[in-house]
Amino acid sequence: METTNPRINVTLDRSEFDLIKQYAQAKRISLSQAMLKLTLEKLEDYEDMLLAEKALGRIKSNKGNYLTMKDLESAFNEL
Repeated sequence: METTNPRINVTLDRSEFDLIKQYAQAKRISLSQAMLKLTLEKLEDYEDMLLAEKALGRIKSNKGNYLTMKDLESAFNEL
């Protein structure tokens, strides 16, 4: 079956394969879907980390506009 989507081959040891297979069975999805889901979740975590680092850099440099938690709570309480 031909596809235009890019593919990646991954070599796993037996214990890693068995764990992913167990996950796929528990979720009732294919191994490919399990690998895609797990990969996308990890990429989202990585993206969150990059955004947090960027925000922290802005806070440390005082170049960003941001609210402290105290400011946010005050604004929320005024509603």
